Amino acid sequence: MTDVADLVPVVARRERLLAALHESPQAKCDLVRSLEVSRSTVDRAVRRLESEGLVERRESGYGLTLLGRLVFEEYRTFTERATGLLDASPGLEALPADTTLDPAALVDANVTVAERTMPYRPGDRHLELMEEATHVRLLSTAVGPRYVNAVRDAVVERGARVLLGVTTAVAERLVTRHAAALDDALATGEFELRELADVPPFSLGMFDRPSGTSFGALVYDEDAPRVYVDNDTTAAIEYGERCFERYWTAAEPITPVAELSSD
Repeated sequence: MTDVADLVPVVARRERLLAALHESPQAKCDLVRSLEVSRSTVDRAVRRLESEGLVERRESGYGLTLLGRLVFEEYRTFTERATGLLDASPGLEALPADTTLDPAALVDANVTVAERTMPYRPGDRHLELMEEATHVRLLSTAVGPRYVNAVRDAVVERGARVLLGVTTAVAERLVTRHAAALDDALATGEFELRELADVPPFSLGMFDRPSGTSFGALVYDEDAPRVYVDNDTTAAIEYGERCFERYWTAAEPITPVAELSSD
């Protein structure tokens, strides 16, 4: 039996042919036409894959064996997740090495990177998603006036339900600098503010919008937004919800800001 270390390069090299057979069995002449390669190339590839037990001859041509289908699907899952990790690498570089992260949440994600001429692009994307949401769940490790105003407007002007968990440092900043805006939001009954017991490695947002739910993660580098990753796949949403619940349930409710700031 071929060792895994030897099998992976075979699958990688024959990926296009395996993908074609994954759709349905095909004759060699159809593979030559769809892959736009020579007959000899198809012959060599099929023989090699047959020898590995990944492809078998059928009445309609050639198809994947059960082993071939499962190996190809695992390989495709790996390449999709690895691609997502590489796309998000500018943000991953700013996170601690022990950060818990599900690679599936990065597959097909939108990645917004800060640029020298547009340093606020990641934060802008975060606010853009908030503008469309009717229910927002947030974990924030940093805030600015635009962020606070966006939360206040979402609740007061649009009637959105917003749950906001913040670090101790952010809570103090909100109380001392943005009490009026947050009291406006708290007065509606649609805003809940909590102080996080643990500090998440990035700011997180879950946005329920008319088009569906989206997960977003804002990664900072030395207090400056570096990368924003957002995704609406099932895997990303499930990961975001697990992450939010972990921090939110352990957080402590904060009483109305006006009461805190008057102490």
